[in-house]
Amino acid sequence: MSFLQQWSSCTALSSATRSSSLRSYTQSTTRCEYPHTKTRPTLSDNFEGLSALQLRHASTATRSRGHTGHRFGQYKEVDPNAEKRTFESMEGILSKETLGALTKSPYKFTHMTSVQAAVFDYLPHISDPYNPDAPSDESQPPPRDLLVKAKTGTGKTAAFAIPAIEQRVKVLKAFGEQALADSGLSPDKFPMSRVVTNYARENAGVLIISPTRELATQIAKEASNLAYHQNGLNIQLFIGGSSRHQQMRDWMTKRRDIVVATPGRLRDFLMSESAVKNAFKKTSLVCNLSRTLIVIS
Repeated sequence: MSFLQQWSSCTALSSATRSSSLRSYTQSTTRCEYPHTKTRPTLSDNFEGLSALQLRHASTATRSRGHTGHRFGQYKEVDPNAEKRTFESMEGILSKETLGALTKSPYKFTHMTSVQAAVFDYLPHISDPYNPDAPSDESQPPPRDLLVKAKTGTGKTAAFAIPAIEQRVKVLKAFGEQALADSGLSPDKFPMSRVVTNYARENAGVLIISPTRELATQIAKEASNLAYHQNGLNIQLFIGGSSRHQQMRDWMTKRRDIVVATPGRLRDFLMSESAVKNAFKKTSLVCNLSRTLIVIS
C-alpha cells in the first residue's frame, strides 16, 4: 500500500474518531498498525477516562455499529495510584539516554503522570520495531495499538514521544548491526556512525501531525528535549509561516528521525516535493496525529 493510500485511510479514521463520543474532549490520541480500509469506526458511548485499545486488521474485525473495518479491545482505566510510580522504575526498560533526559537533564522529573504510567506499562513491547512475522506463544499478546484520551497538560506528548524515540533508536541500532554483519568487516574497521547517519538521512522515522503551528513547535521542542542525550537524533519541523526553502534544505541535508508537521505544509511537500514523498513512501514509519494519533508500522 502506498503512503498516500495509507494517509487517506488515516484521514478517514481521524475524522471518524473526532466525530464520535470524543468530541467533548480537547485532545485524544489513537494508534493503529493497519489503516488498510477507509471504514469510519465509531467509539462506544461509555468510552470514558484513559483507554488502551487494540485495533486489529480488517480480516479479524467484528461488526460495531455497522462498521467492519476495525475492532476495539482491551479497555483500560486509569490506575488511581499510577502517579506514585517513579521514572527510576523504568531503568532497564528505557534506554539510559532517554531516562537521563527525563530524570537528570534537561528535565528533572521524578514521578510519572497517570497517562504516562498507563502507556509505559506496555514498554518495551510498543517500542520494538514491528515484525508481523514474529512468532508468539501468547494467546493474546500485549497490544501495540493504543488510543489514549486525557485532558491538556497530563503528559500525553511524552507518553507517545518516548516510545517513538525508543523505537527509532532500536531501528537504527538494528540496521547498523545488520550492515556490519553484511559487510564482513571487523567492528573497528566498519564506519558504523557514517552508515547509520546515511540511513537516518534517507529514511523518515516518526511523523507527528499537529493542527497548529504553535502546537507543532511545542511538540518539536519537547521531542528535542526528550532526545537530548540520543547521539545525533534530529527533529525536523514542517510548518507554515516559516521559510519553505529552509525546511526543504534541512530535509535534504539533515537526519529525518522525527518529523513534526502541520497538515497544510506536509500536504504541500507531499504534492510538490518528490524527495519528501518518496522518503515517506519507502519508509515503515511511526505516524502520530497529536489529537488523533495513527501509527503506521
